[in-house]
Amino acid sequence: MDVGPALTQTLRFEPLGTDDSLIKLLGLEPPPFRTDRSAFLQLQYLDDYIRRPDLSAASSTRSIAIESHYIDRDFIVDHSVLFSRNLQPPANHCRRVHFFAAESSFVEQELARIAGILCGAGSTTHDEYREACRDFSKRCYLGFTVIRPLPACRVGRTVLRRLPLTNDEDASQRIMTCTRDYGVHFAGVDLKVSGLAFQQQDLGVSRCATVALWCALHKVGERETIATLTPADITNLASRHRLPFGRSMPSEGLAVDQLCLAIESVGVSPYLAMVPSVERGRSLIYSATLSHMPCILIMQKVGAERDWHAVTVAGIKLASVHAPCYVGGSKVAGDDLSGDMKALYVHDDRVGPYCRVDINGTDPNALHLSINTQGHVKGAIPEDWVIRNVLIPTHSKIRVSFNDLRTICVDWLIAEIQSVIANEQCKSPGDLDAVQFKYWIERGHEYSRRVLTEQLLTKEKGISLCKTYVMPRYVGVIRFISSAFGQIDVLMDTTSPRPNYNWIGVVARHTDDESGRLRHIVGEYLAECCQCQDQYFS
Repeated sequence: MDVGPALTQTLRFEPLGTDDSLIKLLGLEPPPFRTDRSAFLQLQYLDDYIRRPDLSAASSTRSIAIESHYIDRDFIVDHSVLFSRNLQPPANHCRRVHFFAAESSFVEQELARIAGILCGAGSTTHDEYREACRDFSKRCYLGFTVIRPLPACRVGRTVLRRLPLTNDEDASQRIMTCTRDYGVHFAGVDLKVSGLAFQQQDLGVSRCATVALWCALHKVGERETIATLTPADITNLASRHRLPFGRSMPSEGLAVDQLCLAIESVGVSPYLAMVPSVERGRSLIYSATLSHMPCILIMQKVGAERDWHAVTVAGIKLASVHAPCYVGGSKVAGDDLSGDMKALYVHDDRVGPYCRVDINGTDPNALHLSINTQGHVKGAIPEDWVIRNVLIPTHSKIRVSFNDLRTICVDWLIAEIQSVIANEQCKSPGDLDAVQFKYWIERGHEYSRRVLTEQLLTKEKGISLCKTYVMPRYVGVIRFISSAFGQIDVLMDTTSPRPNYNWIGVVARHTDDESGRLRHIVGEYLAECCQCQDQYFS
């Protein structure tokens, strides 16, 4: 039986110094009629990104390791449905490049040392090996990228270490909740990197909308039991019942309704919302990110009606100092904490992962984003895009939308809270400090854990709540913060659709000071208004 020649793997460890480039070390040449800048923009972005000094506190030195023969599931499926039918098909395997914050010689020695631990004997061998893998990953491993054998679309599945949660440049905070942990097997060592998968569209199997949904589903797949889809799978599912561009492949892009169909086909539900204003759009993206739900932004380029694009939100940037953001300009209506959101970190397949896009709030009737597709090029002019729709893959049991939570918060509850405070303090509502608010959706057991970690109740009552109260799979949390009473959480059952809302309860920690006394009065009143007096936790 002829089985063909044996496949061999080669590993190269290379330093990535200031005079080196990822493109040069990979030996890549641009395709005909393309320049290095246009053909390798994403690779150049990756090169710049991994050199960021804030990615690793261990070392400013960078090095890479190149696997010569790597089978990538996403690419091999794409290859089988499209590229294998070329007259001269490309290879079905890729190269994989790993990034490290250390000298190349040190990386090679450490990997050999860690793999060698498994050769030892004794019950502690595997524990020692796992601890060594965790320690090396935390100190040195920055992630990987798959290099496809497609001359014009090299960047395949890529996972890079997410940005740190504190921005040392301006003391702003990052919320990077739409990321996850990925396990990587390399040279006999189990590595781990926390990020969100990214890849470049190939214009054959995938376009920007396909890639944006593929990125989002990577996060959804961490929390829900869904099929792991490749770009080819997404394009086929989205095109089963509607082909606005004539054929599914080569892909000409996906319409919004096709994206919704693909999401439903996976077993989750699409939540699609229009963005009528800066206030609404900003609050929606902020709340979804707090909920660990990646938003797919459907955008239109200003001044170019036919230019549409889709990106995936991996995180958001918050101002270092809170500035009041009154709903509708009225202090009485509440202070929306989403006003602290100044920028988004998006996966833009034209650029790269964690690309920062600034929010332009000069137009109150539309949410504009300023996107610099060539951030590493001096003098590059940012593009102005306006968000038309936000699409969020959610669990099918979540029937209360983010817009519902906002309406309940702003139109119903804040007015009641201010009325109680005004009555207790003998003031008019206009003389009171604004009530700050934010809202999100999370799993019931995660909120129970939050009660303990954030000490929302005393230790005894928090443990009692976790042991005795039945939470739904997903709970809607509306949090109110006030200088008068501190903090109160109102909980909703997200499985109860509008208008038949089911209120779970009110969480307000009991204290004996004046603030605690007022918090108790407001909490009891809210529980009575929501008809959940038996679920007032204090």
